Amino acid sequence: MFSNFTRRLSGMEKALGVVVLIPVFFVSSKWMHALIKMYLIGSGASMTTSTYSALMNLGVSLFGIVLAIIVLRHYFKTQVLDLKQHFGKVILAGVCGVGLLLFAAYVSAVIEGMFGATGTSANQDSINSVMSTSAYYIMAFDTMILGPINEEIIFRGVLFTMFREKSPFLAYVFGGVFFGLIHVLSYVLAGMTSQLIYGIGYVILGLCLCAIYEESNNIFSTMITHIIYNSIITLNVIMIMF
Repeated sequence: MFSNFTRRLSGMEKALGVVVLIPVFFVSSKWMHALIKMYLIGSGASMTTSTYSALMNLGVSLFGIVLAIIVLRHYFKTQVLDLKQHFGKVILAGVCGVGLLLFAAYVSAVIEGMFGATGTSANQDSINSVMSTSAYYIMAFDTMILGPINEEIIFRGVLFTMFREKSPFLAYVFGGVFFGLIHVLSYVLAGMTSQLIYGIGYVILGLCLCAIYEESNNIFSTMITHIIYNSIITLNVIMIMF
């Protein structure tokens, strides 16, 4: 059995997480769009919409991860030390967590179906549209590896850890519920209110990832769970399309 949750962020890490990492997570796509556009103009090269979308997502995730490692270096140092000391337990928690997410996904699908949901969410549809093009390998790498790592850093590493110190309830709200809703928010704001139904599944997955992090006491466990889960979904999409 793992020890009680002991992860903490320093005052500086909390401040930089709120002022730097979280804003960057939500607005860096605009910066990446500008950089790619500048490159295309300067080089005279052309790029398909799917390749552009895949590269932008990849760039956003990579930039967020690198920035987080710099800003949260003390936090990551303690997590790496803990990983070395409890390697087997951390890995086991991550692998077992995949089973929890798969079960949660099944339950979510049943609940969503009760509310009239059919097919997949608009968020998944947008990923699938790129996966059906020649840029699928770029999108796949981001969806399976970089995206999950970046999301775990923000939602579990920063938000959950920061709020867990004072209120477990708020930790699950911001680390789990907010994580789920953010996957459908842009579509809902665009008028696709039916996408709120799919938020149920994302919220349940987010809460499960919070529980895995809290129980394992190590962010690498949830990274492993998230990576494997996303890889299963993504590889299934690739197999169907190709």
